Amino acid sequence: MATNETKRRKRIGPRYRVVFPLFWCDEAVVELATTDKLIAVYTLSSKQLNRIGLFHFSIGMAAQDLGMELEEVRQGVQRVCDTLSWSFDARSQTMLLPRFFKWNQPTNQCHAGGCLDDLQQLPKTPLLEAWVASALENLLPEYHDVLKCALSKAGHHELAQGVGHPVGTLSAPCQHGVETRTLDSGTRTLEPGTNNLGNECNKPPTPLTETPQPEPPKKVAPAKPSRVVDYRKLVDDYELPEALDTPEARTALIEWLTEKRCRKQTYKQPQSFLSKMADYFKTSEALVAAIDKAIANGWAGCIQGNTPKGGDDDRKGSGGAIRPVNAFGEHVRGGGMVRKISADGEEHFYR
Repeated sequence: MATNETKRRKRIGPRYRVVFPLFWCDEAVVELATTDKLIAVYTLSSKQLNRIGLFHFSIGMAAQDLGMELEEVRQGVQRVCDTLSWSFDARSQTMLLPRFFKWNQPTNQCHAGGCLDDLQQLPKTPLLEAWVASALENLLPEYHDVLKCALSKAGHHELAQGVGHPVGTLSAPCQHGVETRTLDSGTRTLEPGTNNLGNECNKPPTPLTETPQPEPPKKVAPAKPSRVVDYRKLVDDYELPEALDTPEARTALIEWLTEKRCRKQTYKQPQSFLSKMADYFKTSEALVAAIDKAIANGWAGCIQGNTPKGGDDDRKGSGGAIRPVNAFGEHVRGGGMVRKISADGEEHFYR
């Protein structure tokens, strides 16, 4: 929210203006009479002056501020403009200071944009074209784009189109057609879409499209060898003892290995498992019976038994917790008696 001080500044204008000491040394100023010098200093420092050097100048307000007669101020303004090469249009009451930006250069682009917004407050004046030419001459080149935008924003589109062309080129870009312009060097025929220097002018901008870049080839990792063991081939190729080398025993071994895989309890070394089974069982009938019983009861090992006391599951210890067993039904840890069935079907107990 604006404070009272801010509102007051907007009402009375800026608090100060720039008047260089060299003003009094200028040969044109030296020739002015005392009254005319007062009018010149008033023009450079009054609140009627804006930030661009083209502004509405009221003769009546100047006479009131200076305490002079209206006609005296009007004649003094005319003498000052003739001497200092200023311009005053009495009909629109606008004053032009052509070298204003030479002594009042904007500090940055944001400052330049704020100053050039004063164009929107000007009445229609014939001095505008001369002001644009002086602004292009005195403003730094980096502010020319800001000037072009300010002219377009104020509705002066034709003048805005001429901003940015080199000195001596057309004030407005040509259309797409053959046109003739009379220049200082003579009459030339402009080709379609060019200005007087032969450069392209006012052509529709080429749309900026990104050229699709080919995607880099994706690195395909070499296929890893399958780690799934073919149990049928493994069992068929394994050399079992003569007493176990029967189709029923081999089928039972394949079924047990497949069952363990389905439970996600795959043996890390299935050949070692087959070797231990071949060493433990003496007949194929005992091997098949042990595997069928283990699969039917969901046991972790091929051989399971019961403890002689209590009749509880031999996988449970004295505390009721299930103790893990190996492939041969042996408890790998825990206390109590452990039953082991031999290959001939006899039971043996040990701690």
